[in-house]
Amino acid sequence: MPEIFPSQITDFIVRVFPFVERELDGENVNFTVRELKWGVIEALVWMIERLPQYLLIGDNYVEFLSAMGEVRAVIKAWENNSDIPVLRELTKRHTPNHPLTVIYNYLKSCPDEGPLPKTNELQFITDPDFREILRIDISAANQALANGGWKAATVLAGSVIEALLLWVLQLKEKQDSKEFKKAKTEFKAGRKKLGKKVPPSNINQWNLEEYIGLSLELKLISEEIKKSCDLTRDFRNLIHPGCAERKKKTCDRGTALTALGAVEHVITDFEKQYKASAASP
Repeated sequence: MPEIFPSQITDFIVRVFPFVERELDGENVNFTVRELKWGVIEALVWMIERLPQYLLIGDNYVEFLSAMGEVRAVIKAWENNSDIPVLRELTKRHTPNHPLTVIYNYLKSCPDEGPLPKTNELQFITDPDFREILRIDISAANQALANGGWKAATVLAGSVIEALLLWVLQLKEKQDSKEFKKAKTEFKAGRKKLGKKVPPSNINQWNLEEYIGLSLELKLISEEIKKSCDLTRDFRNLIHPGCAERKKKTCDRGTALTALGAVEHVITDFEKQYKASAASP
């Protein structure tokens, strides 16, 4: 069954009941939702009940629940009196605004994406916004895997690894610029010696291969984790038609599992380093 998102429901509400936006703008509107809309109201409740619970994190949740209770009560009243040819009204009761306006306003404050409840908290990352972005990407990669989206899972996992390595390298540069500068110079010299492209001075302009190499140089990752990251990088490159054609490979369940496994290895290793650092005097 396709997923339902808050924005889809708010679009539906405002299309069928345009008064909700006028009321939120402060207009004193008189309106009734009559039994003629019975099916529409039931469809609305059906959609809301199928929203992923982890997305229901908007403001005024209690008011939202109260409004939903009023809507369900009216549906029940319609069901019990369906043989009476009287159009019943869904009226204002306990809140200044109409229940549908309350529901609409709440869902407008809910995101369309968010990390699944069991997604790693990434507590070692101090920037809350960056942490939340990564958690959403990790969650999306796992959902893609569960839904058979091998390419999406592989690419997202590779992007998470790249973001994590860049973050830890930037942190190392701030904490120990002397050691970082020395390692970066040696890493670039080693690439030049091998005839490889030498990356620019600003590490923000580097690619995943270079982040992996410098992270190993600084002992931020182990040789084993480097191998997992390199495999993920190779798999992520399969999104390019030329690369896929040359290697005669495509993204599949194996590449997705390998990439997500690499993400877990990197996170676990960084968590250990974070805990060791926090425990040291």
